[in-house]
Amino acid sequence: MKKIFLNFVSASALIITLFSCDKVENIYPTSTFQTDLDTTFYPGNWSDYLANEVPDFGTITASSDRNVIIEDFTGHNCSNCPQAATTAHNLHEGNPDRVFVASIHASPQGMSAFQATNNTYKTDFTNSVGLETGIYFGNLANSGFAGNPSGSVNRVKAGTATFYPAGAWSTKVSEVLASTLKVAMKSHLNYYEVTQGAYLHTEVEVLDNSLEGNLGMIVYLLEDSLVASQNVSSLHVPDYVHRDIHRKNISGQIWGRTLTPEFKDENGKYYLDYSFAIPAQLTADGTATGVINAENMHLLIYVYDKTTHEIYQVIKQKIE
Repeated sequence: MKKIFLNFVSASALIITLFSCDKVENIYPTSTFQTDLDTTFYPGNWSDYLANEVPDFGTITASSDRNVIIEDFTGHNCSNCPQAATTAHNLHEGNPDRVFVASIHASPQGMSAFQATNNTYKTDFTNSVGLETGIYFGNLANSGFAGNPSGSVNRVKAGTATFYPAGAWSTKVSEVLASTLKVAMKSHLNYYEVTQGAYLHTEVEVLDNSLEGNLGMIVYLLEDSLVASQNVSSLHVPDYVHRDIHRKNISGQIWGRTLTPEFKDENGKYYLDYSFAIPAQLTADGTATGVINAENMHLLIYVYDKTTHEIYQVIKQKIE
């Protein structure tokens, strides 16, 4: 696997230092940070990618409003979970450019009977990071995560709890949408169907200086609109539409990456970059077909407080 270190200097001037196992000559001056990328996802000469595919963030407009992510902790054998999923989806449809949903199949114990597979519920919607996230918040004092269904809205507290029932989501969504934007974000993605790999480039501008030094970035990869079995009010529904399924964090880590000084340019903005493979889509009967359907997948990218876990901004990135 050939990798490089891709370095950004600013939104308009990109300075890149290359290192790889074939000792590519360093033709660019050293910059302020480095990100390990897998160059084999690009179907051509890497120098062409650097010359033609790296984005100019000066041409991309960041949202001036604070967006929302509803993290819906759910399970396919949880009879009350579909009602919560409908609440989340309706909130998204009411404001589709600012309200997003991540359906994370995990309980406070990680895996429970709600997420387990059997002869009726054959699709494994879980992943190791999602289960680890459930366990973390399940064990966190005053998180409010006691069982499924339960969720958070930007992990903003309602009273002392970070998690609360779906009936409280609408009020909290309205509150967050009306709050002040403290972190601005931009993203750009290049996907190559022939290699089934992608490169994600992100820019972060911290608008509230009091947040500096304690921020992290997480990128969720989600799969949408999979038809498979679901327990709905104690009835087996074989053709239920599962939406916004959390498949993985593309960094592979529960807490993503920390916004540290090496990712910052001379203008005070952070630049983080990722390379990743598109996973095979889930199947309703639990078999592994290896089929890739990138059109049914997207990313949710968010910056959060590493102490309180509050999410300050989230943006959606299509894979196309």
